[in-house]
Amino acid sequence: MKNRFSARKLSTFLTVFALLFVSAFSVLIFAQGAAVPDAPYTAVQNFDAMTETAYVAAYYNEFGFETGCSATLSLSADGGYNGSQAAMATFSLNYQSSWLRFGTDKDNLTSSGEGLSFWVNVDCPMRIQATAWYRWVGYKSSIVTLAAGDSFVQIPWGEFAGKEDFDEKRDLVLEPNRPDRDVRIGFMMFPVEDKLTEGTVCIDEVGYVNTAPTTTIPATADNAYELFQDFEAMTLQTELEAFFPLVVADEDSSMTMSLSNELGYLGSQCAKFDYTKIVSWSNIGDQDDVTNRYHAKGDGFSFWINTSRPIRVRLDVMDSPAGTWLSYQGEMITLTAGQQFVQIPWTTVKTTGGANIVPNNPTNKLMRVRIAVFNEGDYEPGYFYIDEIGYYTQATESTTGPENSVIDLISAIGTVTPGSESDIAAAKAAYDALSESDKLLVTNYNVLTDAIAAFDAFRPTFRGVTIRTSAPWGLRFGTDFDTNAAVGTGYSISKYGTVLLSGTKYVSGELVVGTASSLNSEGTVLSTTDNTTFGVTVINIPEANFNTDLMARTYIVYKNDTTGDLFTVYNAAGTETPDASKAFVSSTQEVADYFGIILGQV
Repeated sequence: MKNRFSARKLSTFLTVFALLFVSAFSVLIFAQGAAVPDAPYTAVQNFDAMTETAYVAAYYNEFGFETGCSATLSLSADGGYNGSQAAMATFSLNYQSSWLRFGTDKDNLTSSGEGLSFWVNVDCPMRIQATAWYRWVGYKSSIVTLAAGDSFVQIPWGEFAGKEDFDEKRDLVLEPNRPDRDVRIGFMMFPVEDKLTEGTVCIDEVGYVNTAPTTTIPATADNAYELFQDFEAMTLQTELEAFFPLVVADEDSSMTMSLSNELGYLGSQCAKFDYTKIVSWSNIGDQDDVTNRYHAKGDGFSFWINTSRPIRVRLDVMDSPAGTWLSYQGEMITLTAGQQFVQIPWTTVKTTGGANIVPNNPTNKLMRVRIAVFNEGDYEPGYFYIDEIGYYTQATESTTGPENSVIDLISAIGTVTPGSESDIAAAKAAYDALSESDKLLVTNYNVLTDAIAAFDAFRPTFRGVTIRTSAPWGLRFGTDFDTNAAVGTGYSISKYGTVLLSGTKYVSGELVVGTASSLNSEGTVLSTTDNTTFGVTVINIPEANFNTDLMARTYIVYKNDTTGDLFTVYNAAGTETPDASKAFVSSTQEVADYFGIILGQV
């Protein structure tokens, strides 16, 4: 029944559990990284060629820490990925704001591929932020929270944000797929909790995410669109310049714009852009931050483009919801040579915090809209034509293709609530059943992935297991969840609990309330803080059963405040491979051995 999980995996659960129960109801937020990378990567520095600590010190020659704290840098012989060498720091940091820096004043990587990739191991929960330096501009990634254990972290270059020295209003990001650009990569680390934090961190496998395959976009529009500008009424270059007042490229590039009479969509008039090369970036669109001529109409932004060679494009928007100026960026789209329609959902145009442009909101005047254009491949002269700028509406007509029913199932999910699990599961199962080619036709797949991520907020988090040594002694399983996750959804928490089963009684399938021979323990008291933590202890375990696996799975029961219907939401995954039961599985002896407890003396 069981593939024995590794000591490292067990260590992650046990350490997090022990931390939680030091202080009941404390708020600990972890982002558990993947033990294997999400995407292929190329390692540039794995520290295996280094023979002594002096080489690590030379590599991270600006290693440092906050005044009043302490840290030492060394070369670990076996603390890296798969037991290899790694850069290791042993630290003592006083507060949540205290910092530890793996820094350098030398270029140690290029912005090749799609983003930065590295492996990290911490023996206590920590936060990490990657830093980059290019052309006298410092860039920072978002802060990632790590649970104890090992994780791969992969960060798109486009998420490294910086500021132009001579124009503080201008946000900069690192451009991907630039092997010609040398950058300095470092890391900042911070404690999770506002207290003295001591431990070690190992960094290894520093490199870049391999380039993603090119996205092919149809030559005709997938969805009907409302036309905003087709250039047909223009007769003068000055009229074109009034519509596109900003046509600018980086200092190593040049671009010009002209009115083309018959090379637009279906041989119509359009805007033409010629360039000698695009080294870094170019921007086309509104000049001022408060132009306010575009609206958040329909499901997204649409335009036709015909390019002489491969390029990449991205939609950049400035908007002010609730009176606050915010910068939004769409996803990077790679275009092949030729003509194609580009249709960008408003839901994919987001701030660095993840908020998106709200679609179908025609009263929202967008402050500034720009089309950013980037090079793809070798630096060469080229040109492209832009036409048919407007807003598209997602097609809802039925088709005979199998992807249509999946699109409908995803659209039916709607606002994600604690009662959405069955709708999300049905849509996910239908999508997984499609062929790889049909999956590419599911135009709202991002809605499904966003729904899955949003629903995870309603799940409890199983934190692990320990031995309760006070009378009555026993095996204690710990869980926590967001007390306020369902606030504003029309649902409330009715109760929560843990279902338990002896491994000898397990047959197949997920462990749920009502599984044959299972028991469950429930509670109803919620914490007054943002986080509720609870534990269930199995007592009076006979010595003959010390090596018998116990299975535990935790759940929350939500009530629909209008209908009274109940929905049980379980933790998503357990410790098994394959993960059929989705339960945490461990024997009493296994846990006692980890904590160094002699069961006969308890």
